Amino acid sequence: MKINSLTLFLKEIVALLCAFILPKVILSYFGSEYNGLISSITQFLAVVAIFRLGIANAARFSFYKPLANNDVNELSTTVNSYQNYMKKSGIFAAIYIVALSVIYPLFLGKEFSFVEVFVLIIGLGAMTFSQYIFGITYSCVLEADQKSFIIHILEAITNINVTVASCVLIFVHLELPYVKLVASAIWIIQPIFIYFFVNKYYKIDKKARIDKTKLSRKNDAMVHSVANIVHENTDIWTLTILSTKSLISVYSIYNLVLVGLKQVVSVFVGSLEAPFGNMFAKKEKDIIEQNLHLHEFASFSVTTLLYSCAFVLIVPFVRLYTSTITDFNYNVPIYAAFAVGAGITFCLRSPYQTVVQAGGYYKETKVFAIIEAILNVLITVSLVPFLGLIGAAVGTIVANLFRTITYSWFVYRKILNKSMVHFYSKLVVAILNCFMIIAISFRACSSFAIMNWWYWIACGFGTVSISFVVLIASSSIFYPNELKRFLNKLFPKWRKAQ
Repeated sequence: MKINSLTLFLKEIVALLCAFILPKVILSYFGSEYNGLISSITQFLAVVAIFRLGIANAARFSFYKPLANNDVNELSTTVNSYQNYMKKSGIFAAIYIVALSVIYPLFLGKEFSFVEVFVLIIGLGAMTFSQYIFGITYSCVLEADQKSFIIHILEAITNINVTVASCVLIFVHLELPYVKLVASAIWIIQPIFIYFFVNKYYKIDKKARIDKTKLSRKNDAMVHSVANIVHENTDIWTLTILSTKSLISVYSIYNLVLVGLKQVVSVFVGSLEAPFGNMFAKKEKDIIEQNLHLHEFASFSVTTLLYSCAFVLIVPFVRLYTSTITDFNYNVPIYAAFAVGAGITFCLRSPYQTVVQAGGYYKETKVFAIIEAILNVLITVSLVPFLGLIGAAVGTIVANLFRTITYSWFVYRKILNKSMVHFYSKLVVAILNCFMIIAISFRACSSFAIMNWWYWIACGFGTVSISFVVLIASSSIFYPNELKRFLNKLFPKWRKAQ
C-alpha cells in the first residue's frame, strides 16, 4: 500500500505541475478564448463517462473476491464479462464524440472555425474512447489487487511526455487542434500497455465464458456515475450556456488549482479502497471501524492544511500566473473564497465515500447522489444569472455538504451501528483549525505585498509552517491516539525504536 501511496503522490505532483505549465502556454499563445473553449469541450466530453454506467466502481468490487482467492477462472470470467460490456459502451461513446464534434461548433458562431473545433473534439475524445476499449476494465484489476503503482507510474511518464510534446509543438506554431491530436496519440499508449500487461500477468483466459450476473451491481453504480457527472459538471455547463468563454477561462484557472488540491487529497484515499474492500470480503467490522477513524483523521487534517493555505495563497497565485494576460481580469477574490469552500466540502466526504464504494453499497446510497446532483443544478442555474461564478460555487457547496453529511450518517449508523459523534467532533475541530490558520497566516503575510514569485513562495512557506503547528497542536489535544497511529504509519522505523 505504501508504494501505491508514494507513486500516487508523485503522479499527482507531476500532474499538478503539468496542469500549470500547459494552460499557461496556451493562454500566452492563444488567449483566454481558446483556453475557455478547451475547458468547455473537456467538460462536455466528460459526459462520455455516462456510458461507463458506474462500471469502474462495480468492477473493482467484483474483482476483490477472485483476487483474494487467487481464482484465475473466476477472474477471467469476471474480466471478460466487464470487458464485453465496455466494448459495447465504447460504440455509444464514439457516436457521442462524433456527434459533439459536428454539433458543438455550430453554437460558437464565428469565433472559431468549424474545422478547428471539430479536430479539437476528435483529438480530445480519442483518448477517452481508447479507455473503453483497452483501459478501464484492466486498470480496475490492478487497483483491486493493490497494484495501482503501475498505473500511477505510467500516467506520470505519459503526462510529462504529453506536456513536453505539446509545448514544443506550440512553440513551433502548430495550430492548437493538431497539438491536441498529437497529445491524444501519446495518451493512447498507456491503456494499450495496461491491456497487454494484465492479460499476460494474470493469465486471463480470453475464452472464459461471459456471465452477465457479474454486472449485477452495475445499475446501482450507474446511478452514482450519472449523478456524479451532473454534479461535477453543472458549473461549467451552466457557465457555457449563460456566460462567456473568457469567464469560463477564469473558472478554469481557479479550478486548475483546486482540482490539483483534490488530487493531492486523493493520495491519502486512493490507495485505501482496495484494503477496505479486502476487509469487507473478510467481514472484519472492527478493523474497518479502526481504519475509518484513522482515515478520517488523515483526510480531515490534509484537507484542512491544503485548503487553509489555498484560501490565503490562491488569489496572489492566480494574479502572478496571469500577470501577462491582458484580455481579461482574473483577480476575483470573493469567488476564490467560495471556490475554496466548495473544495473543502468535497474532500471531507472522502473517508465515507471510500467505505461505501469498498463495501459495494451503491443501491443503498444512490438517493444521496441523485439529490446532490439535483441540488447543485437547481441552485447553480438559479444563481449564475445574478451572481456569476459565485452562484456556481454556492450551488456546489450546498450539494457537497448534503452528500458529505448523508454519507457519514450512512457509514456510522447503517454500516457500523455507531454514533456520529466522531464525525461531528472532527468537523468542528477542522473548522476551528481552518479559521485559526487563515487568521494567523493573513496577519503574518499582511506585512508585505506579494508582488513576485519569491514573495509568494516565502508567504507559502510561512503559511504551511503555521498550518503544521496548528494541526499538530490541535491533534495532540483532541486526537492524541489518532496522531500517534498516523505517525506510526508514516514512520514505522520510529515506532520500532520506541
